[in-house]
Amino acid sequence: QWTGGTFDGGTFTTSGRINLVGPGTKTLGATARIINGGTWDHVGTGTLAFIANGTSAAEFLNTGFYQIGDDGDLDWTSGSGPVPLWKNIGTLTKTGGAGVTTFDFTFDNPGTLAVNSGTFSFAGSAPSAPSIPQFPGGSLTGGTWTVSNAVLDFPGDNVASTLEAGASVTLVGTASFGQIADLSTIRGSFTLT
Repeated sequence: QWTGGTFDGGTFTTSGRINLVGPGTKTLGATARIINGGTWDHVGTGTLAFIANGTSAAEFLNTGFYQIGDDGDLDWTSGSGPVPLWKNIGTLTKTGGAGVTTFDFTFDNPGTLAVNSGTFSFAGSAPSAPSIPQFPGGSLTGGTWTVSNAVLDFPGDNVASTLEAGASVTLVGTASFGQIADLSTIRGSFTLT
């Protein structure tokens, strides 16, 4: 289990289970690259911090499962230059915590983001605003987005009027996903239950 400290200096590939526990910050340095093919359980309110140093930035390639069991954040905490990257080919899920989990750097999501508790917000105190390549403004072009009795909040004031063929949205119960409130064209998958 990882309770705090910094990983830096290369690529770390995981295929088993990693537990991030407690309130302490766990930091990925600017030259860290994580390739997750297993399961990471982010338990507690601690932050997984991403760093940039002017020439490189931390990256997390998730082809497996990353589960946030409380209100822990995924934040770009220091540095400038290239923006840290989360490439989500697998599944990122907020499974617990009634409060807010913030994410404040690039989130490339050809995979699945599932919000099952509290609020998952693309906002925070990063050196620049978070970005989502599948949400260039005015349309949601890809990824699977599931919100179940929870809240998903995209960055900025943009709203999507079009759900493109590569995108899938499922809203369950009292789900809130405000940036798609004005959908007028649905080419992808849209489910309300």
